[in-house]
Amino acid sequence: MILDVFRRQFFTDAGRPVRAAQGSHFSVQVRYLKTQEHALLKLSGGGGLFVEPRSMDAATPSDEFQVVWLPQASCQEAMHQAQCEPLSIGVARSGRRFGIRVPSQHFHAVFSKVKPEGQFLAPGQRMSWHCGPWPFGSDRKTLGFASWSWQARPLQPARTVEGGVMWLVQSVTEPPQPVWNMQHGQVMVSRCESLSAGLASVPNVIGPQSTVELCSSGNVGPWLVRDPWTQATRSMPTVAAPNVCTQLQEIEERVEQAILQKLPAERMETDEHDSRIQALEQQMQHLASRQQALEGVVTEQHKQHTAQVQGLQTQVVTQMEAQRTQMENLFEFLGHQWTDSFVGLLCSLFWTLLSCRRSQNTWSLDHHCRCHLVHWGL
Repeated sequence: MILDVFRRQFFTDAGRPVRAAQGSHFSVQVRYLKTQEHALLKLSGGGGLFVEPRSMDAATPSDEFQVVWLPQASCQEAMHQAQCEPLSIGVARSGRRFGIRVPSQHFHAVFSKVKPEGQFLAPGQRMSWHCGPWPFGSDRKTLGFASWSWQARPLQPARTVEGGVMWLVQSVTEPPQPVWNMQHGQVMVSRCESLSAGLASVPNVIGPQSTVELCSSGNVGPWLVRDPWTQATRSMPTVAAPNVCTQLQEIEERVEQAILQKLPAERMETDEHDSRIQALEQQMQHLASRQQALEGVVTEQHKQHTAQVQGLQTQVVTQMEAQRTQMENLFEFLGHQWTDSFVGLLCSLFWTLLSCRRSQNTWSLDHHCRCHLVHWGL
């Protein structure tokens, strides 16, 4: 789609070319296929990219498209307006102004639809004119160029003349006639070289010659030096200024009385509300006392349970200690008894062995030992 990109330049918001460090945005010139022009222009306004078709030498904008400018509209509002307009082919931007781009053949229809109160001016070479005098206080809507069959756009008042105001007007074609008869008098249209030349540097003062001379001389006004009402004001009795605090107090009293008068009378009776509030307070106090009593009962029961548990623990420990003592005594007694019996058996065996050796009777020794072993359960 894009064949070449060249000639990058940096600009300010006002459109003045500057260095790269001082610019707020930059522009480039691109060369593209003519068959893809509408598709490329549809991308204008998206992602901070704006496309403007130019002539073949890139000196002037293309006359195939026109822009309907939207004064004081943001970029989002311009994009929304472009999406709502079927004949729109993209968003245009010039500095901080935004608009919608349309083909030239649909320019008038889209302009009348988007700006119904605006004054349409066909595209072409603009010419500046002085038109007037118009009555003082006239605005753009009162200038009736439509009845003249002349397509012109009033810009602003240029200068004041005797009998009214001269307006600066732009048009593409010349007026049908230079002088028009209106209700307030004749209106003349004359060619102006440029917009800056058509504006007066110093506004003219309209009025009687004596008043104009007095205002332009720079002297002090005569009413400030010689006031004819000075002696009359001195002879009048002076009235003391009212006290501000007193006035504020009176205003507060008035406001308070007005509010009390507007309030219903039944809402001002507070005896019933006081009795209800007292009943609620008594109920709350009763609930608080019962809550405290319940807390005391719970605390007392907790103490009793704690004492019972401690008593049971003491009894269990005492019983366990008594049983342990009895078991130790029993084991100690059985141990002593078994030891004495075993020692007696050993002694008897020992004496029997000695006696058998003496008699050398092995059979009787074996028989005697077995008898003793059987006697002791061994």
